[in-house]
Amino acid sequence: MRRAAMVILLAASLACVENAQPVMSFSSSGAMKLSMSPDQPSEAAGGVRMRYEQVRLECERLTYRMAALAGTPKPVLSTADLIGGPDGRVLFDSTNSQMPQIAFRGLLRPRTLAIRRLDADPAKPTEVRFRGEASDLGDVVGVVNTAKGLRQHVAWADRAVLEFVGTVQAGGPLGIDTPRMTALHLYGRPADGTTPAKPAVVLRLVTMVPVEQAVVDTLIAANTYGMRASGMTMSLYFGADGALSGYQSDTGDYEMRDGDDLIPHLGGSKPTLGK
Repeated sequence: MRRAAMVILLAASLACVENAQPVMSFSSSGAMKLSMSPDQPSEAAGGVRMRYEQVRLECERLTYRMAALAGTPKPVLSTADLIGGPDGRVLFDSTNSQMPQIAFRGLLRPRTLAIRRLDADPAKPTEVRFRGEASDLGDVVGVVNTAKGLRQHVAWADRAVLEFVGTVQAGGPLGIDTPRMTALHLYGRPADGTTPAKPAVVLRLVTMVPVEQAVVDTLIAANTYGMRASGMTMSLYFGADGALSGYQSDTGDYEMRDGDDLIPHLGGSKPTLGK
C-alpha cells in the first residue's frame, strides 16, 4: 500500500523531485483491502491520509490498481480513484513542501481525483504517461515557479486535467522515477440551460494573500491582481525544471497589469485530454 500511495501523491503533486528521498506515511481509519491482481482493485476507506515530505493528500475512499509495465519487473500504478472526505472534498496540500523543482506549492480541494496510466507511445518506449482529472475543482491557490521566481497564483475552474510523465527504472524501488507535470488544462463550466457558462480564470497576484482570501471573484472585484487569463479551456505547460513554459487559451483573453509577461502565448487552446 505504501508504494501505491507514494505514486499517487507524486503524480497528484504536479512535481518533479530529483534526488530527494522524503519520508512517506500512509494511514486509514476504516477498512482496507489489498489485491495483487490488476483485475481487482485495492481499497481503503474511512479517512485515508497520505504524507510525502510535507505534501498531504487526504480523502474518504481510495481505490487503485497496480499492473505490469514493460521494462520493469515491478507492477506500476495503473488506476487510482480518490473520493472526497467528510466535507465532500479531496485535500491536496503542498503549501509547506521544501522539495526542489516542485511545480506547484498550494492547495486543491476537488470533489474527486482520478488518475490513469496511459498507453505507451511506441516512439518513446521508456516513457510512462499519466493523466489525472480533478472534478468540481473550484478555487485553487498556490505559488508557481516562473521566469522571475515563485509567484502566487489563484485560479478557478470547474475541472482540471493534468498530464505528467515518468521514466521506466527497472531497478528502482517504484519501477519508474518520480513523475513530473508537463501540462495543466483548466476547464470552465458550460451553460446548462438555466445557468450561464462560466470561464476558467487564472490570476497572478502582486501581493501574497492568505488562503482564506484566495477567491478569484473577490480578487477580481478588488482589482488586486497583476495578471488575469480567462477561457473555457486554458492550458499551462511546464518545462523539465518545473517552471511555466507556455500558455494557451481558447479565447485569448489575457490582461497584464504588473508588466511581467512571464510565459509565451502559444495560440489557441485545444487540449486533447479530458473532453
